[in-house]
Amino acid sequence: MSRRTQSLLQSTEPLAVPPRVAFKMLSVGTTKGYDLLARGELESFVDGHMRRITIASINAYVARRVAETAGQPSRRIQNTKTAAATA
Repeated sequence: MSRRTQSLLQSTEPLAVPPRVAFKMLSVGTTKGYDLLARGELESFVDGHMRRITIASINAYVARRVAETAGQPSRRIQNTKTAAATA
């Protein structure tokens, strides 16, 4: 394999990742991640004995969530000490 081909392969983003990586990308736990898969929110396939979740479905899920929450006020977590001091 030429150096150019190796360079292209190394710089290419993956098209699919294992569930653990996908769940980490989404900052969700295992239970929530598999729930998303069961509900069809994320697309996956099995390659041999390994499940893979497509990056496209991860991006689509995030886009849907952003669109659903657009225009809603953000929920901030107040520091209880600061909230008590201002009350």
